[in-house]
Amino acid sequence: MIFFRVTSLLFILCLLISFPAGAEDISVDSSSDIQSLIDEAVANQDVLVFEPGTYEVNIELTKNLDLRGRDTTNTFLVSANGSEPAISINDVNNISIRNFTFSDNDVGIRIFDSVAGVDITNNVFDNNVTAIEAGNFSNIDIENNTFFNNDLGIDDSNSGAEIRIYQNIFFNNSVTFSNSANFSITYNCFNVVLEDITGVNNNIDAEVSFVDQEDGDFHLTEDSECREKGETEDDLGAYGGVNADLIPNAVVISGTEKIGTDSVAVSWNENLDYRVEGYKVYYSISELKGLHSFSDRENISFVDAEDNLEVVVTGLDVSATSPEKPALLSVTPRDKKLLVRWTQSEDATSYTLYYQGQGDSEKNETLGAVDSYTILDLSNDITYDVWLVAHFQKQYHFQVAAYLESSTESDFRESSFVLNDTTVDIGEKADSVISNKISARPEKIVAYPDLPNEGCFIATAAFGYYSAHEVQILRDFRDQTLLTTEFGASFVHWYYEHGPKAANVINKYEFLKSIVRVALYPLIISVALINISFTLFILTLLALIAGSVMAFLSIANRNKVAL
Repeated sequence: MIFFRVTSLLFILCLLISFPAGAEDISVDSSSDIQSLIDEAVANQDVLVFEPGTYEVNIELTKNLDLRGRDTTNTFLVSANGSEPAISINDVNNISIRNFTFSDNDVGIRIFDSVAGVDITNNVFDNNVTAIEAGNFSNIDIENNTFFNNDLGIDDSNSGAEIRIYQNIFFNNSVTFSNSANFSITYNCFNVVLEDITGVNNNIDAEVSFVDQEDGDFHLTEDSECREKGETEDDLGAYGGVNADLIPNAVVISGTEKIGTDSVAVSWNENLDYRVEGYKVYYSISELKGLHSFSDRENISFVDAEDNLEVVVTGLDVSATSPEKPALLSVTPRDKKLLVRWTQSEDATSYTLYYQGQGDSEKNETLGAVDSYTILDLSNDITYDVWLVAHFQKQYHFQVAAYLESSTESDFRESSFVLNDTTVDIGEKADSVISNKISARPEKIVAYPDLPNEGCFIATAAFGYYSAHEVQILRDFRDQTLLTTEFGASFVHWYYEHGPKAANVINKYEFLKSIVRVALYPLIISVALINISFTLFILTLLALIAGSVMAFLSIANRNKVAL
């Protein structure tokens, strides 16, 4: 008995060692390092599944891995280096590439010599120079693909590949095959007559009728002659056969309208894919874009519109709570305008910015969820009061999905969402408490005032406007201290002669403004606090200003600035 148990355990252990774990689906999105995922994946086991998006790639597939897109119509492979193929396949066997759109490549897929067992299935090749390039002695199965508007469909220039071409659609390609000597061509649909191909082996020339070929939707319409023409009455092309993704193209919302206080009418464009049975309208106060799978959507509210192209979503929760009080951070004067900045209130969906000039009526601007705004078309030299109110209003996000039939987690048959949600603001707005007020006066920057006693040139250029508090401090010091002494008046006269030139240099070089501000702040603080002796202050101030003037004049001369 003990021997039997030990033998059984050893047998089970051998089985576990001999057979690897089940294949793993490795999810790929636009942020993934695809080549690294391929290098790390387990050969003959893992499958890389690409989420909808555009991937600029030059994939080198040198191990036995399957690559699959989740949504053929919306999963694009485009060469990152135009001269190199989107996918190169070398030294592998028994792999599959399916459910992608290869678009605008020099070469979509390049298969090197002596590669066996490559299945290229349910892909769209649109507007490539060469869709598929086959190497010598390769064995390739090209099944249920759509080739549209390529310069060359399948290239086997060396006549050395064995290629099975089965249940594909070839439409509007300049050249379909470079050489078909070793091709097995059966059950395909062409939009032109090909000698010795169409009319035999169940190949047909027919009216294809795609949903929207110019927009890249190659699903078949109701009247397409390529429907049910496969060997077992499958559809031909990228959306037929056993490996078709069964996902219709995304649906675009064409309009919304608020009805009453808690309802929204949503309308959309018809999806002409003949398999579509109905539509669902999804809605949420959170973003919906990017939610493509069954698990993403199973807890999202929706209305089944069946085969209608409009539905009214009713009973929306439109309750709103007041956002927190916003705080104005700064109001900076400029020529005939004010630059306003504030802290954003939590949950605020919009703001109303109020301003009122002396002797003028109150005005306002309605803004979105932003944290700054420039008030334009103001009058210079008039003081304006500025304040702010935050608002919260329910905003609903809408997406429409077409479905083929009732979906389950294991058999999900709904279209992907479009890239951006359609949003609707609905219900009453809840207002915050009024913010703090800040007063400011728009004014023109004055580097060269008409009268000498109107400007502190360097400080005005450095701080940006004439009424800046720092400039006022220095101007008051000039009037109340320097001009009361003979020495100070002489210095002011010298400064009026040379200061404008230095100010002009500062205005031309933004980095100098910061340097001058840093240099002036100690003097401004000293003046404001009046904490140092008058004589020391005078000497320090005069030395700094004179040095600054001479330094900037030197810069101007070196850079040949026109003064």
